[in-house]
Amino acid sequence: MTDEQYVIYREYRTFLRTEKGKKKNLLESYVKAIEEKLPALIHSCFNIEVESLYDNSLSVEQLVTMSMKIKSDDELMTTQYISSRALDYYIEYYANKIGADLKGIIDSLQKDEDSDEYVEGEERDQVSIRYERNKRAKEKCIKAKGCKCAVCGFDFEKVYGEAGKGFIEVHHIIPVSKRGGSYVLDPVNDLVPLCSNCHSIVHRKRDTVMEIEELQKICTIKYTE
Repeated sequence: MTDEQYVIYREYRTFLRTEKGKKKNLLESYVKAIEEKLPALIHSCFNIEVESLYDNSLSVEQLVTMSMKIKSDDELMTTQYISSRALDYYIEYYANKIGADLKGIIDSLQKDEDSDEYVEGEERDQVSIRYERNKRAKEKCIKAKGCKCAVCGFDFEKVYGEAGKGFIEVHHIIPVSKRGGSYVLDPVNDLVPLCSNCHSIVHRKRDTVMEIEELQKICTIKYTE
């Protein structure tokens, strides 16, 4: 945990204890949910990899949207109730910390959900810090394995010409959210190039990431030379 993350960790614990009256085991449950369960839940539900919520890499609006989606899923709420509550408490803490209008954000998002109009393009302020992945690792993976999808063989350059040259998505065989913190990445053994379709399919299920070998077996189209 970095110094910045530790400060947020301490502030969140204090918020739970003083503002929400959480003590001992219950307090620890909410902290554990933030640190261990929610990064994996966010990844499985929204295909967004978050190493730690203490990074504050997601905006309040993003977090509120995720909370609304989680709470709208009755099956998910039966197994992730503590995580859902922990997320709501963290949103409240984070909004207070940065001075965001949490009620206004929630009202706006609920209005969007209830409306029959599908409006886009509204400008909104967003306060967030984003931590990029190691781009050199992606480049080394592509250099070693090429730009063809490891499952179906799709080649963006072959289909799209110059616009697709050098493009491919890179999949973490073990999701970053499952690593439990920073680690040393092996670009050849830990990463694999996938086209956008195959990458979406391996992450489609909420709780699991499909093995590359499994997807290779069920893939019905193979792009060959």
